[in-house]
Amino acid sequence: MDTIIIATRVLRAIWNGPFHIGRLSQPVSVGDVLLKVLETFWRAAVAIVGGAAAVAGTLSLWFLVVEPVLFPPLEKSIAITVRYDDGKQPLPPRIESATAKPDPAKDRYENFRCTSLYPLLVEFTNNSSKTVKHIGFEIAARYPDHSDDLANSNYLESDAILKPHYSVKNCYSVTYRDNSDIPALVHSAKVSAALAD
Repeated sequence: MDTIIIATRVLRAIWNGPFHIGRLSQPVSVGDVLLKVLETFWRAAVAIVGGAAAVAGTLSLWFLVVEPVLFPPLEKSIAITVRYDDGKQPLPPRIESATAKPDPAKDRYENFRCTSLYPLLVEFTNNSSKTVKHIGFEIAARYPDHSDDLANSNYLESDAILKPHYSVKNCYSVTYRDNSDIPALVHSAKVSAALAD
C-alpha cells in the first residue's frame, strides 16, 4: 500500500512539474499567468512523453512477448536432431508389435544410414502448418560435460520440401578442431532460418 501511495505522489509531482501554482486567485498578476502558461506547456510535454512511452511499451510487449507466443517464427517450429552415424555401427534392435503390419517405406526411413564421408545424420521435423522449402542450420559438437564447440559448422542448408508434420533425414559433414575424437562428441543442431511456400 505504501508503494502505491509513493508512486501516486511521484506521478503527481511529475504531472505538476516545477511551475505548478494551482488555481489562480484574484487579482491575477503577470507572473501568475506566466507560471500558468509554463505549467500548461509542462503538462503537454509530460502527456506527449507519457503517451509515447505507453505506445513504445505496448509495441515492445507485443513484439517481444505476445507475438512470439501467438505467431512463433517458422524456424522455431522446425525440430532438428543430429547424431554421428558413419554407417559402420550396427543399429539397435527394434521392438515391434506382433500385430504390426510390415511398412517398407517406414523401414527404409528408420534404417536410413550415413557414410564415413558424410557421417552426421540430421533429422528435420516440420511442426508448423506450412510447407517448408528451405532450412538453414548450424551444427555444434562438444565432449560430454564440456562447453567448447569443436565443430567448424558455419551455415548448412537443406532444400528438402517438408510438408507439415513430416520428417526428413539427410547426411552432412563438418570439419573439426585437430585431434578431436569425433565418435565421442555429442552433436547438436540449431535452425537459424526457414522459408515456406
